[in-house]
Amino acid sequence: MPNPRPGFAALVCAALLLFASTARAWNDAGHTTIDVLVYRNLSPELRDKLDEILRAHPRYEQDLLRGYEGPKDDRAARAEYAFAKAGTWPDMVRDRNNPASAVHHKGNWHYTDIPFFPFGGEDKFKGEPATPAKPGEPYDSISAWEYNLARFHDESLPPPDRAVALCWVLHIGADSHQPCHNTSLYSEAHPTGDKGANEWLLMYRGERRNLHSLWDGWIGNDRSLSFAQTRATEIANLHPRAQFTAQVSAQVSAHVSAQVSAGSSDQLAVTNIRDWVREGSRLAIEHVYLQGMITATPKKLADAEPNLPLPQVTDAYAKNATTLSLRQAALAAYRTANALATPPAQ
Repeated sequence: MPNPRPGFAALVCAALLLFASTARAWNDAGHTTIDVLVYRNLSPELRDKLDEILRAHPRYEQDLLRGYEGPKDDRAARAEYAFAKAGTWPDMVRDRNNPASAVHHKGNWHYTDIPFFPFGGEDKFKGEPATPAKPGEPYDSISAWEYNLARFHDESLPPPDRAVALCWVLHIGADSHQPCHNTSLYSEAHPTGDKGANEWLLMYRGERRNLHSLWDGWIGNDRSLSFAQTRATEIANLHPRAQFTAQVSAQVSAHVSAQVSAGSSDQLAVTNIRDWVREGSRLAIEHVYLQGMITATPKKLADAEPNLPLPQVTDAYAKNATTLSLRQAALAAYRTANALATPPAQ
């Protein structure tokens, strides 16, 4: 269920205005799959270290091991399960019934949206300024990633604090590669932004869906660890680490290659989340919004006319979106694994 998000913030390094939107994230299946792939790209020594940290999480048994059905004395199985679910925890605490929600739910940490004006109106359409919930707190995915990555690597912090930070690192690392988390479209229909594609409705397989939720689910919808493990293997086979280093694979279409790599032949060397967000924004413009020509109905119009027929998602659109999402999942996992293994430069 989408949550309200604020307006724009400054992306200083690019001198761009960043606008907010409404979103969850990759769904549970997507986050769990990406976390499994992250886990497989960590050394055994680092896995053990992360297990020690996560076991200090304030909601380890209640949240990170929720649904675990394996042997209670199988530490390796519990460790993998908890890690695979750690990236979903920032979504778990969206639920106000979760005791950790009041302290740990941070709605504006899930996104940083660069504004997209397909039909002009840069001086006309505005969002409300993004501000931290508390003074000094991060206010978007960029600042939240930097804050939590530093806290995770800070060995002077109490283990519970580092465990919470690790959950956020996993979550934001994945979200920053879901294109809808990096852009909001502004137009006459959406003068304050479309909240990261949440304000568009269409039909997919007989269901009324918003555009953002579709992109959250292209990896799959099965929440089980077994599904995530199988899907992670498929993704790794389709997109091994080598594809993102040296020369971009010739099998990747030219337009996707150009949009994703932005001229770089080693995408794993791109370690600054600001660059990930810009990559994601370009992908959203090209593949989510189709350069502004997406065929969908504004939510406010559909809400006003409940019987209004909605456009259907085409097979071609769904196929392209799934292909791109699997590639983005792989890239998110490899980059996040690298970030966990390497403390950020001071």
